Amino acid sequence: MLPMTEIEWKFEVTASDLDRAQAMLSEVEFSVAELVSVYFDTPDHALHGARCTLRVRSGKSGAKQTFKRESGDGTIARDEWEGPSGPEPDAAFLKETPVHHLTGGQALIPLFKVANRRRSGLLRLEAGVVEVALDDAVVEAGGRSEPFCEIELELKSGDPAALDVAAHRLKGLALTPSVLGKGERGYRMLLEA
Repeated sequence: MLPMTEIEWKFEVTASDLDRAQAMLSEVEFSVAELVSVYFDTPDHALHGARCTLRVRSGKSGAKQTFKRESGDGTIARDEWEGPSGPEPDAAFLKETPVHHLTGGQALIPLFKVANRRRSGLLRLEAGVVEVALDDAVVEAGGRSEPFCEIELELKSGDPAALDVAAHRLKGLALTPSVLGKGERGYRMLLEA
């Protein structure tokens, strides 16, 4: 199984900015999903040490497992493998990814979770199609929890310049670029505990 390359930008925002963003993008048909992602790694965090994440995300339409590996500078592009899942990562899926090599066959355990109310939809632009995700989330790790809000812009097709256009459409917001993915937030909380 070959990975796909995910190209996305993330911005930290406030909860009120999420509503404002939705209003600014009135042509986007947003749908709402309640998602819970559980992140897995070895007890010694071998995947994190290799700048990778493995999660199982559950929602109304079932569960999906995703393995991501940073590529490029790690902030915009990542290699991504995805497949259907049960409550835990599937061994056959993992064999098709670098996970087995990176973990040396060690057992994977759940480390933390992210509960997320996501509003998402497609912004169709001349340069390409961008998925806009408005996330109101809470990460739970190490016995603590921390809420956060972010806007994700992910290129679905077309020229990466479409991300610039999409971000420009939100210029009335105080967008703070975020280099922390949801997984990295959880690891940071674990390591600070």
